[in-house]
This record gives sequence, structure tokens and C-alpha cells, in this order.
Amino acid sequence: MRQWTRQVGYPVLTVPDDLAKPVAQQRFLTSGEQGEGHWLLPLSALVGDDLRRVDLGMVGTDADYARVSAWLREHQGQLVKLNAGQTGFFRVNYNASLWAAILRNWLRLPLVDRLGVLADGRRPRSDEGEPHCGLTLTERRRVTVADGNIAFALAKAGQMPLARLLDLLVANRDDRTLVAWQEIALHLDGYCRLFANAPWFPLLQRLVVELFAPVHQWVVDAARGAGTETESTLAVR
Repeated sequence: MRQWTRQVGYPVLTVPDDLAKPVAQQRFLTSGEQGEGHWLLPLSALVGDDLRRVDLGMVGTDADYARVSAWLREHQGQLVKLNAGQTGFFRVNYNASLWAAILRNWLRLPLVDRLGVLADGRRPRSDEGEPHCGLTLTERRRVTVADGNIAFALAKAGQMPLARLLDLLVANRDDRTLVAWQEIALHLDGYCRLFANAPWFPLLQRLVVELFAPVHQWVVDAARGAGTETESTLAVR
């Protein structure tokens, strides 16, 4: 507990492309710089086509992270999503191979794990109502407290290529989950404001339109009574 009460922030785990090297832990900084700090973490994973949960135990030493890399080598080519159920207070920066497997299986992942990848750990504002529809109270807390998400936070920090974030948005295009699109809309609004004067901004606008056109139709159908109760609630909001 002292590791959490005597130092600020929380860690990010970086999975190297060469799994002969150990997974690295460092303090997460939005500046993208390497921060100081060290934490002992409970590590678990969802693995394979059946998304079985595997408990990898507590990790914190170099030997622990070498063991995790060795375990990942044994499961190369399979879907591996670390921090199963968002039970740990850390982010994960995946290598290209693991990221590709996550994208191929994106909509098969449980909702709380998808939100962990999408969100930035913000707490919902009081005027947003109840954003995490479909989650239990415990799962909502896991997502909103500072979760193990990656995409938007790591891209903003320059620790993950922006192309990977865009690939994730495309993979999410068939998702019909309220909270997922709330998170995407929130962050894309920030990116649009940030890059409004960039010469390639029209391309970003085009991507946003292509992503949200099906969502708009989904909301319209829900408003006409064709969707579920949750979808109708979204349409009203």
C-alpha cells in the first residue's frame, strides 16, 4: 500500500515488440516523458478465442516482467488482453502484434474491457446522467477511476502511434454501445479542436462523418421505436 500512498500517479506497462525483452513499467505522464516510480501490480489477462481469464499473479520486479514476456511469447498469435475486467490501476501499451489481435477481436471483448481501451479514466460530470449503461456499479468504478485504458491517453502522450488509435475507431464502427460512442465523441471533439488549423483536418472531418453516420441512423431508428430501451434513451438525450 505504501507504493500507492507515498508516490503520485500510476503506472503504464509497455509490451516490447521483441518479447525476449521484459515488459517495462514506468509512471504514466501525459507529456510522454518517462516518469519515476515503481508499483507492485496484480496482473491478469483474457486469452484466446474463449476469452479465458488467466491470473499472472503480482508483478513488480525485473524477474516478474521477464516472466510475463515469456508467457506472452507462449501465446503469440492469440488474443491477449491484459488487465482483465479492468481490475488493476494501470494502463497497458501493447506492441503491434498484440494490438492487431485486439482489433481483430474487438467486439468480442467484454464491454468493461473495451471501455478500458477506449476511455481516458475521466469521471462523468454530474450533468451527463448515467454514462456507463450495461455495467454493474463495480465495473463503472473500474472504468471511471483511472482505469487501464490505453488508446486516447497513450496517443495524446505520444506513446502510441496515432494510426493505431484510428484503427481502433474503425474497428469500433459496428459497436452499438452507448458509452463507447460517448467516449469516442468526447475525445474526437478534443482532437478536432486541437487540429482545426492543420492542413489535413478535412481528412479527419471525413473520418468522423464516416464513423458517426451509422450511429446517427441507429439513434434515429431508436427514436422511432425500432431500438431497445437503452437506445431510445440515447435518442432522447
